[in-house]
Amino acid sequence: MIKKLERKIQWTIFLILTVTTLGIFLVINVTNYQSLVMQEVNYLQKLGTILKKQEPQQPGDAPVQNGSPEPDDVLPQNDSPEPDDVPAQNGSPEPDDALAQNGSPEPKESDTLHGFYHGYIVRIFTDGTVTVSIDEDSVAYTENEIAAIAEELIQSEEHEGMYENLRFLVKILPDKKEVVFLESQAQSRFLASFLRSLTLCLCLMVLFFLAARMLSRRIVQPVEDAFNRQKQFISDASHELKTPITVINANIDLLRAETGENKWMDYIEAEGQRMNALITNLLTLSRISSETPSAGDTAHFCEFDLSGALLGTALSFESIAFERGISYDVEIAENLRYTGSETEICQLTAILLDNAMKYASANGSVRIVLQSCAASEGHSLLPGHRPHRTALLSVSNTGAEIPREELEKIFDRFYRTDKSRNRASGGFGLGLAIAKSIAEKHGGEIHVVSRDGWTTFSVKLPL
Repeated sequence: MIKKLERKIQWTIFLILTVTTLGIFLVINVTNYQSLVMQEVNYLQKLGTILKKQEPQQPGDAPVQNGSPEPDDVLPQNDSPEPDDVPAQNGSPEPDDALAQNGSPEPKESDTLHGFYHGYIVRIFTDGTVTVSIDEDSVAYTENEIAAIAEELIQSEEHEGMYENLRFLVKILPDKKEVVFLESQAQSRFLASFLRSLTLCLCLMVLFFLAARMLSRRIVQPVEDAFNRQKQFISDASHELKTPITVINANIDLLRAETGENKWMDYIEAEGQRMNALITNLLTLSRISSETPSAGDTAHFCEFDLSGALLGTALSFESIAFERGISYDVEIAENLRYTGSETEICQLTAILLDNAMKYASANGSVRIVLQSCAASEGHSLLPGHRPHRTALLSVSNTGAEIPREELEKIFDRFYRTDKSRNRASGGFGLGLAIAKSIAEKHGGEIHVVSRDGWTTFSVKLPL
């Protein structure tokens, strides 16, 4: 129980830290990608603004015929400027010089981005001539390829967006159409940033797992100490009570021999036996709870004939069923062998049968079934996967259905569905708690279902 609680706390802490970290990294990466995209869009808009300020070129200003751009239109031009590039009389260069002069094609407000983005400018005049300006570092597309892409975008009537790895902006002017391209690097930069974030996140997850393990151990330690003290108290108190109960029962026998039978001694003896049974149950529960397979306390486990052991236990209840007029059906699969404590498995079966006999309706039915089934039954299996086998023990009885809200509590210690705790039905509310402890100790599980007038306790034990 303590180990299960520790694992639950450990995984809860780990999942909280991991989900929080992944959320933070997701927000950071999404924001980073949006920032990269906006950076490209803003840079493209700035180039578009510059083009808007440019005076329209005339077809006679050295356009390229038949869609073939003149080499002088390529941004990395030789040292001799075109006539268009001669400064105006006031000494200020034409806007085209911002794209070609002195190796500084970027606008001043975007100087920090120069060399990071590579661009193309395509101008298509109304008479069909085409000019292409290419950044000197741009080698991904040829002039003819970028011109064909520009014509395709103009025909599609898209004004801005993405074409493969190119971010584009289309400007419609009176005498020409201009298309500005940037080689987008947002995805590659985002991928590099994402991989760095992912590596950091994986490292943090390892640290979170180790931290969760240490924290869960520290959190559970007080609970484990209290649980151990409780078990020790129950064990000590039970041993201390066992001696006086034994003395009382012995004295009753002596008094009965001297004075004869009387109802007062019968009452004392009955209560003494009841108290002795309670002490025995407490000691059994304390012992089983402290023995878990993970603690290595399975030296007394051995292979035995499960079918034969449960059949012998089931047959011992035939007389009880006959006395109470209960229909009793026994269906035990043959030749099932199991590795565990034969005594405890038989005790578990006896507890379930005693509970069924006790709460079965008048002239009702009790049924015990033992069968072998696949642990993965009802679930799809991977190719080549061999399902584990389990022994399924079911004990059912007719009678009043157990309310749904009480099914979850029925395995708690001292819990009884009879709120008045009437002694007519006997028991202390410890039997099912002992049965659950035995099942868990053997690596199994126990469940209860109550519907359609039947209550069924099912125990799965791995074979």
